[in-house]
Amino acid sequence: LPYLIDSNSFDPNSFYPVERSFQDLRWFGIHIGASFWTMAGFIVLNYGVGTYWFGQGLNRCFHNPKATLINKQQSYWLTASFQAVILGFALNPQYKNWRGYTHGLEENSQMLLVFNVVLFLALIAALSPHRQTLQDWARYRHQDRTFRKKGGVIADLIWGDKSPAVVAVAINCAIASAMLLTWILLWPANEYKIPALFALLLNSSLIMIYATVAQLMLLMKTQKRAAGAVIAVGGLILLPPILFWIGSMTLYETPAIWLFSVFHWGILPYANGSVFLAIIAQSLALTLFNVQLGRQLRQAGESTTKALLSGKTEKYQARVSHLIH
Repeated sequence: LPYLIDSNSFDPNSFYPVERSFQDLRWFGIHIGASFWTMAGFIVLNYGVGTYWFGQGLNRCFHNPKATLINKQQSYWLTASFQAVILGFALNPQYKNWRGYTHGLEENSQMLLVFNVVLFLALIAALSPHRQTLQDWARYRHQDRTFRKKGGVIADLIWGDKSPAVVAVAINCAIASAMLLTWILLWPANEYKIPALFALLLNSSLIMIYATVAQLMLLMKTQKRAAGAVIAVGGLILLPPILFWIGSMTLYETPAIWLFSVFHWGILPYANGSVFLAIIAQSLALTLFNVQLGRQLRQAGESTTKALLSGKTEKYQARVSHLIH
C-alpha cells in the first residue's frame, strides 16, 4: 500500500515513479501490474463489485424510502468482500532500503485500520434505523406472540432490518478483525506484532462506540436526528486530537491520552502499559452507552404500547357510554 502513497508524495526523498508503482502492484501475490490486461481486468472486477453493492442500496431505497440502505446480511458479505480486496494488497508491502519487511507490514496494517474506519462509518449510516422504526420494533417485540418462534431478540438483532444496528456492526467488526487477526498472527516474530494486535482491538472498540452513539442519537425525539448523529460521531473522531493539540499534549509526552483518539495506531509504540487502561476505559464507556440504549428502547416500546392501549380504552369507553345513552 505505501507505493500508492509515496508515488504521490511531495517529499523529493520519497519520490517513486507512478509507472513503477503500478508495475509492482500485487494482490495476494498475483502480479496484476505486470500487464495492461490483468490491471484492466482487476479494475473492471472491482468496479463491478462496487456497482453491485451500490445498486443493492438504490434498489432497497427505491422500493421503501424509509428502509436502511442495505440489510444486515448484505453488510456481512460487504465487509468480507472489502476485507478480501484490501487485504490482498497488504500482503506484499513495498519498503525502501532503510526499512525492513516487518515495518512494511506494520504500515500496511495501519492503513487497513484507516480504511476500516471509513468502511464502518458508512456501514453505521447504512444500517442504523431511525426513531419511528425502532419504536415499531420495540412494540412489535413485546406484542407479537410468534416473535420467540422466529428466533427471539438475538436472531432479530442479527438479521432484522428494524432492530438496532449495534449487534450487526459488532458482527461486521468480528468478520473484519478475524481476517486481519489471521494475517497479523502469520507475521514473522517482530516488535510490531503486539502493537498491531492492540491497534486492531482498540480500533474495533472505537467503532463500536461510534455505532452505539449514532444509534442513541437516531433514537432522540428531535427532528434532525441524522444531523445530530453525524455531529456526535464526527465530534468523537475530530475533537480529541484537536483538543490534545490545543492543550500541547504531544504524542511523546502524553501517549496514553492519544489512545482514546482514532489515531491510536501511531501512538502504541510509546504507550507501554497505558494500552490496558485505554481498553478498560473504552469497554466501560461502550457498556454504559449500550445500557443507556437498552433503557431508551424499553421506554420507547413501553410508552408506545401504553399510548395504543390508552387509545383503545378511550374508544371502548366512548362506545359503551354511547350505547348506554
